[in-house]
Amino acid sequence: FEVSLVSLRASFYRNGTKFKANPLSIRLPAKTCGTKDAQCFIDLILQHSRQFSTQAYFPTSLVSVKCFLGVKEKSKHSCPSGLTIESTCNGSYSGVLTYRCPPAQVSAACSMLLNGMVSSSDRPVCSLVNYTTSNSTCRCDLHALNSLQLGSVGSS
Repeated sequence: FEVSLVSLRASFYRNGTKFKANPLSIRLPAKTCGTKDAQCFIDLILQHSRQFSTQAYFPTSLVSVKCFLGVKEKSKHSCPSGLTIESTCNGSYSGVLTYRCPPAQVSAACSMLLNGMVSSSDRPVCSLVNYTTSNSTCRCDLHALNSLQLGSVGSS
């Protein structure tokens, strides 16, 4: 059977900067795998548009909060990773409390694009089976791809 693959730069898509690899469009014939009972998968290795570390992307940082005796106060603080932490001064202490922002981990995921938007499905068509600093491997269920009659797969 014939398979058609087309890859376009991630920047051509709305929100394309969120992709770590250029999306790949797949066109398959209607009867690719035979019966629906048989398992039928394809592994796609997508090269990342830039290398990324599998270690913590934003290191741990500290947030200092000044508390005063008799003053109860809760406040929220933004961490460099974009996460928010909450601090609490309960009024029983006067001094500085230090909170630690958690590090953020960078990871890959295989996503499906439908009409230019990332699909959110309870049963993903493609799943991540491996990733390195330079590429992601997505395993896609060809029965599910055929039923959607589409197919842009990307690593995000």
